[in-house]
Amino acid sequence: LNNINKTRYKSVGRQARYKNQSFEFRRKFTPRVHKSFTCYQDVPNYFRKNRSFSVEKSRKYVPEPRRNNASFRGKGMAYTGKFPVSCGATGEFDNGKENKHKREVMQAWLERGSSEMKLGRFDAALECFKKVTREEPNNPESLYNKALCFMKKGQHKKAIPDLLSLTRDHPIINREVYVSLAMCFVATGDYTTAVRQISRGLLKFPKYVEGYITRGQLYNSQQKWDKAIQDFYKALSFNGSEGGAYMGLAESLVGMGDIRNAVKILEQAISCEKTCVQALMRRAHLLFDEKEYLKALRDLDCLLEVDDKHAEAYYYKALILLCQENLNDAMLCLEQVIKHDSFEKKFTGPALYNLGAIKIKQKDFYGAIYTFKRATDLEVGLKEQQVLKGYVEAILSLIKRKFKDAITLLTRIIKKKHPLLKEYIGNCYSYRGYAYAAIDNHEKAVKDLQHVTKTQELDNASTYNYLISQGVLLSHKDPQSALECFSKASELFPKNVEPFCYQAKVQVFLASEKNELKFAEKAKSNLDKAIEMRDSESELYFLRGLCLYYLERDSDAIEDFETAIDKAEDNMAYHFLCRGFCYARVKMFKEAIQDFTIVLQLDENYSDAYYYRGRCALLLDDTSLAFSDFKKLILAKPEEATVHIYAGNLLMATGSIEDACKAYKNANSYKQTVEAYIQQAKCYFLTNNVNEALEELKNAYEIEPTPELLFDIEVLSILLSSHNKEDLKKALVKSNSKLTKMLKSETEGLIFKMKHVHWYKGVFFFYLGQFQKAQAELKQAMDKKERLNLLKSSKADRRFEEDNAEVLYNLALCYLMTDYYEAASMHLYEIMGLVKGKVKGKVLLLLGLLHISLEQSEEAKELITEAYKYDNKLVSKYIEKKDEVKILPFHSDSSLVSEFPLIKVEIGNAHCVMIKPAFGLPKVLPPSMDFGKEKEILLHFKVKCKPEAPWLNRVKGAIQFTDEIQDIISEPITETENSEKNSETEESEVFTSAFDKRQYHSAVALQRGDSEHPRNTEPTTELFEEAMKKKESYQEEYLEEPDMSEEEIARRIDAMCTPFEDDDDDC
Repeated sequence: LNNINKTRYKSVGRQARYKNQSFEFRRKFTPRVHKSFTCYQDVPNYFRKNRSFSVEKSRKYVPEPRRNNASFRGKGMAYTGKFPVSCGATGEFDNGKENKHKREVMQAWLERGSSEMKLGRFDAALECFKKVTREEPNNPESLYNKALCFMKKGQHKKAIPDLLSLTRDHPIINREVYVSLAMCFVATGDYTTAVRQISRGLLKFPKYVEGYITRGQLYNSQQKWDKAIQDFYKALSFNGSEGGAYMGLAESLVGMGDIRNAVKILEQAISCEKTCVQALMRRAHLLFDEKEYLKALRDLDCLLEVDDKHAEAYYYKALILLCQENLNDAMLCLEQVIKHDSFEKKFTGPALYNLGAIKIKQKDFYGAIYTFKRATDLEVGLKEQQVLKGYVEAILSLIKRKFKDAITLLTRIIKKKHPLLKEYIGNCYSYRGYAYAAIDNHEKAVKDLQHVTKTQELDNASTYNYLISQGVLLSHKDPQSALECFSKASELFPKNVEPFCYQAKVQVFLASEKNELKFAEKAKSNLDKAIEMRDSESELYFLRGLCLYYLERDSDAIEDFETAIDKAEDNMAYHFLCRGFCYARVKMFKEAIQDFTIVLQLDENYSDAYYYRGRCALLLDDTSLAFSDFKKLILAKPEEATVHIYAGNLLMATGSIEDACKAYKNANSYKQTVEAYIQQAKCYFLTNNVNEALEELKNAYEIEPTPELLFDIEVLSILLSSHNKEDLKKALVKSNSKLTKMLKSETEGLIFKMKHVHWYKGVFFFYLGQFQKAQAELKQAMDKKERLNLLKSSKADRRFEEDNAEVLYNLALCYLMTDYYEAASMHLYEIMGLVKGKVKGKVLLLLGLLHISLEQSEEAKELITEAYKYDNKLVSKYIEKKDEVKILPFHSDSSLVSEFPLIKVEIGNAHCVMIKPAFGLPKVLPPSMDFGKEKEILLHFKVKCKPEAPWLNRVKGAIQFTDEIQDIISEPITETENSEKNSETEESEVFTSAFDKRQYHSAVALQRGDSEHPRNTEPTTELFEEAMKKKESYQEEYLEEPDMSEEEIARRIDAMCTPFEDDDDDC
């Protein structure tokens, strides 16, 4: 504030004072100058720059102590109002009645003109005086009064001819004519002529005190200090108590730079009654400029005791109090200025300006803007006021949370760098940093707050904001440093919960990155602290619910989500979305569908809810709703490849492989993605289109060349090149060599794993007749731990169960080919619990044949009889000893397996059979629709930045707005209460439906029109309809009617299992 006043009222050099200082800021002080000297007030350019003339003359042209009326009254004519009879032109009126009547008429016009002048009607007065001059052109009274009227109207040039005529024709009639004539020339800017005219008057009237004072003031205006001093001393020689002379002499000394003696001279002026007030004001002004505030304040207090309505005195007293940082008393003085300066309003504008500046310093920005409005309404606003007003409007925009507008205004202030706001530039950066933090632009917030530290120390609020923004920026780059920033911020404002929330967010990030639950536990602990401090905050319960979800404590998470929903002012879609995720993970799919429906009700644009609701519907076997929701998802986002991938996954999960493949093609038509190509390759695996699968994998590799994809491509290429009918042995040896190199790879594929490489090598060794090597590779294809826990495997590991069953089957064949029938039987028994249907029948038949070879007829009879129940056709064919009895439990119809030959095997003395090792493409499971730790839910772990306002006055943790202290312990958000809630009893169960507590527009999600969507989305949407048509209910396998009776079959099995010494059966 001091800088503001220094800029506005900067003291200038002594010699340049009269050139640079405006007349409005100084009070002139010549009390006995002729009344016409006030014409200076009508000429603002040159003469108004004088500091040697009194402001008292601005109030009225004719000082009351000097003149009683506006008529020209000579010395000795004060009461008659008439000029002497001896005046030349009046002699002709002495004779006759006619002349007497004419003289009376003219006197009447003169008196009427004088009356009009007193009333301020100068035009009417001029008409009266002109009538007199028409009759008597040389009438001195009419000429002078007419000149005065012109001067009153500001038409000084028109007054000069009349006054010159008076000085020429009547040079000694009245000495005041010379002063008036000088004032007219001053008004026209001709100071030299003005001095010459007043000097002519002094030659005629050498003891004319006011003439000397006037000429001295003119010399002061011309900076002819020595001549001015001579005139003032001349006046004092005639009248030693003339206060005006002392005032003028003081001004001359000021002009010469002798402030000390000027102050002493003003002491003499103060002793004069007529100049006491002006002298006190002038001396206070000089002392103020010299920064002798206590002395100046004493003079101003003395002045106000004499005149308690003196606006200028109050104004300078306020400035002194401002310099002393006594803002409250300064404000009171400024209000007095505004009150007592209601007429001229000379000091009202500066007073309101300083009053507004004080409000800014006190951070009362609403008071400041109101003060500036007062100045605008009174039409006394200053240019400087607009500068401060812009600053205040910027801060009010922050208070009103119009952050973008505030940033624009503050940026404009910073760029202009106005001198008046030099003291506040640091605050501008601090406030703009606050605004950037509030809109989560933390990078710019940190930059601004760092800039503040270059010029000033950050206050606690700005330091807090800096730590928060810095922590947010470091959350992913350096989590530990971010946690330290948030911890320091919490120490600055221990009652704020946001630092705990930010710490929890960083810890959840660490938990997801490092897959360590201990970080999630720490996050929950921080949120527990936050809730203890502010248990009314809805978002705190929501964030803790997310932590509990990550910790797989779904029941507790649902409870927190319900609390968040209850405490929230409005229904928030993401609250219901996250609770729906929890319901889905604990298999409460109906409740999850209900929550996802609410999400669509609250936010029609959140189309991903269709995806989640569709998954729940599919898990409930409601394929109709699932297809409907996925169709809506595609219509909502027709050009997003992801939704077409989702559709393909759904079709794949429902067994519509061909339709799923088309959906993936549609996804790639919008945007080629690795996921779509890989999923399409899996579809081709399921349909045994190996070459097409290889092409899709290559397409994926072109987009993202990863080692995993390269591994899959190379293994699949080896398989395709391994079945050369012309030279199978050579092809197998070459393929085995390539597979051996693949085993040295550090990575596995997305589809093919190392176990598959060992598996394929084992099969190739089998065909090469190297059974021991085959056994070694096959054993590596199945982990020992998997083999031990094979029968305990969960449904989720079904793919591994089938793979292990096939590997065990191949091992059994290896032992069979080397006549280790007992070992072969053991491996076949291991897989009995993993197979069913005809596959089980084939395995049982093979086991029966092995038991026949081991001469275990009873066991063989039971096994073959049991096999007949599962595959009567194969068993009947074997009993009848038909040629080429094929026992192929696994992959019998695979295009890859079909290229490899069958092997005829004779098990003991039993009828020979055709076998083939089990192998093929990896088992491809459909995409899982189950809900686990959804990545989507952690994206909702958002902390809204609530920076601390740096403009607030804080006293011991509380905010001081005006004179009252308001506690800010919690700053709670007002909760909305349902009027019906009080009448309802709260249910204690965790999984109570939210519909009992909230009201919604509808229980069904809004439908979207199809007409707005492009045609190219229809192929994917039509696939759901085709899949519904193709969907068939599950049909059990029925055994074919046997050609023989049950008795005949039992007899033949018994005969087959009975050992014979001589069996000449040929294969």
